[in-house]
Amino acid sequence: MSTGPLLLHVRSSVRAGWRSLLAIALLFGLAAGLSSAALASTRRTADAYDRLLAATKSSDLSVDYGAFDPQLNAGIAALPGIADTSTSVAFNAAALDARGRARTDIPNDFETVGSLDGRFFDNDRVSVLAGRLPDPNRVDEVAINESMVRQGLRVGERLTLGIVTDEEIESAEDVDALVPTTRESVTIVGEILFSDEVIQDDNDVITRLLATPAFAQKYAEEYAAYSWEGLRLEPDASPNTVSADVRRYLISNDPEDPGFTLIRTVAEDQARVERAILPQLSALLFISALVAIVAVVLVQQAAARQIRTSENDFVTYRSFGLTPRAMTLLGMAPPLLAVAVGAVLAAGAAYAASARSPVGALHRVEPAPGLQFDWVALLGTIAGLAVVSALGIAVAARASTRRTSAAGRSTSTTRSSRLAKWVRSAGAPVSVSVGAGYALQPQAGPNASPVRTITAGTTVAVAALVASLCFGSSLDRLLNEPRLYGWNWDVALIDQAGYGSIDTAKADEVFGADPDVEGWAPLGIASTDIDNITVPIIAVRPQDRVGPAILTGRMARSNDEIVLGRTTMRALKKHLGDTVSFGPRSTRMRIVGTATLPAIGQVHSSHPSPGEGAITFNSDSLISASSGEGQVPVQSDAAVAVVRFRPGVDQGRARQRLRAATSEVGEYPGSSSFLDVSRPAEIINARSITIAPTITSGLLMFTALLSLSLTLVAGVRRRRVDFAALKALGFTRRQIGATILTQSVIVTAIGLAIGVPAGIIGGRWAWALFAERMSVVDSASVPVTLLVVVMCALAVGSVLVAVLPSQIASRVRAGDTLSRS
Repeated sequence: MSTGPLLLHVRSSVRAGWRSLLAIALLFGLAAGLSSAALASTRRTADAYDRLLAATKSSDLSVDYGAFDPQLNAGIAALPGIADTSTSVAFNAAALDARGRARTDIPNDFETVGSLDGRFFDNDRVSVLAGRLPDPNRVDEVAINESMVRQGLRVGERLTLGIVTDEEIESAEDVDALVPTTRESVTIVGEILFSDEVIQDDNDVITRLLATPAFAQKYAEEYAAYSWEGLRLEPDASPNTVSADVRRYLISNDPEDPGFTLIRTVAEDQARVERAILPQLSALLFISALVAIVAVVLVQQAAARQIRTSENDFVTYRSFGLTPRAMTLLGMAPPLLAVAVGAVLAAGAAYAASARSPVGALHRVEPAPGLQFDWVALLGTIAGLAVVSALGIAVAARASTRRTSAAGRSTSTTRSSRLAKWVRSAGAPVSVSVGAGYALQPQAGPNASPVRTITAGTTVAVAALVASLCFGSSLDRLLNEPRLYGWNWDVALIDQAGYGSIDTAKADEVFGADPDVEGWAPLGIASTDIDNITVPIIAVRPQDRVGPAILTGRMARSNDEIVLGRTTMRALKKHLGDTVSFGPRSTRMRIVGTATLPAIGQVHSSHPSPGEGAITFNSDSLISASSGEGQVPVQSDAAVAVVRFRPGVDQGRARQRLRAATSEVGEYPGSSSFLDVSRPAEIINARSITIAPTITSGLLMFTALLSLSLTLVAGVRRRRVDFAALKALGFTRRQIGATILTQSVIVTAIGLAIGVPAGIIGGRWAWALFAERMSVVDSASVPVTLLVVVMCALAVGSVLVAVLPSQIASRVRAGDTLSRS
């Protein structure tokens, strides 16, 4: 077929049906743009933290051996596989008030770190959120993190820092009343974000102040409390091998007292961030898939409407000898042109939306912010949707060609509908009966509406809308019920940010005598190797009834049983009933359950999270798991006590009484503090997407009503002769309006009747997958009240969208239209 007939047909179709083609372009552009933007944002968010680590010259390993010793630092730096090191030291320091007393608990609630050799300035660079970095050569300039900003400190403010030694803290009768004698006046010049603070658990949030190398060199020798040494490895060095070398070196330095050592790998931070952004990525992918499905269905529906308007032209074309294949191409051309225009609009919209990605906490530390064209996500999604839409358009065009008879006119047989017959037999008004026929009876020919396509499009849009609402409601429930993500008690007492030790005997006296306490349990927090993978461990006592929530299986009941987090289970490639090798003694333990674990433990160290970790009763093995050849003991005493109140208790009053009664429970008076809840990073980060399902639902509702409105308008234009005949038979303007209103309401009612239960099932299924990946309790929520409101809104919308087509139909001139037909 030559291009001449094709161009003529496209030109005439655009001239006659430009509104329908514009609707197709806008529908495809809106839906494909949103879908591709969501996918592009997912991809950009997924690797944002890795790009940040590369841009800030992040260390591969960080070592804390519980003290500051320049000789040990030098010895570690000389180990094989280490390319570069940089060291920071922490001081017992705090901002002082007008009386010279610390504003916060010096050893627990305030961390002052100073760079000895450029750490946080050159290596492990911090991100500046406001102001600037301190001058490395000035003692009197500092930067503060967001936690300090939330306490009321601001850039430009002048502070007096009080600095004390470990000995002064240990000898003080009351730490809160300690008055430091060594002071330094400093100016806050910047607000910063450390790389390990970008996404973190509540457990790891502390006030943090960054001092300069000049400050560190002035005070480190006398006042340094501990140090962290950042190690950048050679390209071919193994982090596990270097970690083992560091541990052996520290043990060989003092075999009698190897001290307290923590080694953090950048892989741990990356894994933590991956878990934290999982809710965002899952929600974005869910939204992208929903919108893509709706886009394909609604574009197919609009294209089928537009193609039907050309069926009389097909009769003419066939009389000139055009083959069915050529006519199919002619029918496809106008809607394909509209899809192409929509694809351009979608690409532009997705490109503009890229300025808002990556999403969540990673957005503000994006190394290369601004617009970005993701060729894979944008072109792949848009091209994929265009291809699927083109296939649907081809099917509709082929069906239209087949409906056109060889005799020179298109067939127009009407197939009866049982429901339409029931409406007529029930004695409904004539206008309602006619409207029911338009909505329910499939017809053929250019004046017919594609009933099944219209109903299917509305149903799919409603189902997607309901699924989005159910997903959003379940997400809200998860964020607002801590028990679902491991906080299976009311309050927790933690000693020295997880590095201390709870006196269980004293705690038992306090909690056992409190009438408001239903139960309590001490939790031992440590790390050990399970099948050669380092895993954080929670040790619980067999007699305690307060503990993490079990997801599958049961809680361990003997010393050779263990419960794992789902993420840990996947990493170990194990299943319920399998056994694992526990600790350096390779104790065999059987997996009897999975649990969602609380995000609590040692600050800035490996600790459990909802999907990561293990629970065991074998506390003796737990303690010995961190000792032995090549390993350094870590904290394994119960540093946390969790408390559950009795039902109906005034928890505010109960907490206040416990705070006063537990001052002696920690290692020293005032060393322990209460946590009402410790949210994991994934829960904190998920709050940034709570609005996404709502926005998606709103867009889906708008799209569904817009598509229905366009369908009704197109139907009126195709049925001008029918409406003219009805007016000639005596139909009034009101009856014409009632006919179209009936059609709109019936289509919407069918969409609601099928789409609402389908959407609930789909939303619950999607949430079950989400909860499983998040390793949280699957507690899907169906927002019944909200669904009723949305259903009523759609019902009202179906009435409102019928207003315009009713006005168009009422303006049809019966005589002129019938004389031209």
